[in-house]
Amino acid sequence: MPGPILKPNVRANQLVLVGRIHDRKDLRVLPNSMPILECTLWHESQVTEANADRSLAFLMPARCLGSVAERMARLQIGASIRAWGFIAPRRQARHESADQARPATSLIFTINEFTLGE
Repeated sequence: MPGPILKPNVRANQLVLVGRIHDRKDLRVLPNSMPILECTLWHESQVTEANADRSLAFLMPARCLGSVAERMARLQIGASIRAWGFIAPRRQARHESADQARPATSLIFTINEFTLGE
């Protein structure tokens, strides 16, 4: 399955990340009957920054909802996935404008879709 196409003229907040399921919580259901699953992905890669090679390795907190959460719940710890989604504050801040906003202290990868493998 190919990844989503970036939409033109839209402020972009789209992430594609390859990683392994490091751990996950039990599938639960929100009050609106929506399944939700929280997990952590382990990512390792080589990137170029300022014309220098750099190795990255980090844990990324993630969540998914609905049928994506139900599919993710069936995967084994250690399964390799390619995931598409966006980055969001773990808790939504309430503010009227950017002038009143505070920097997010914790971000989470919201997964909209994934495939197995790298």
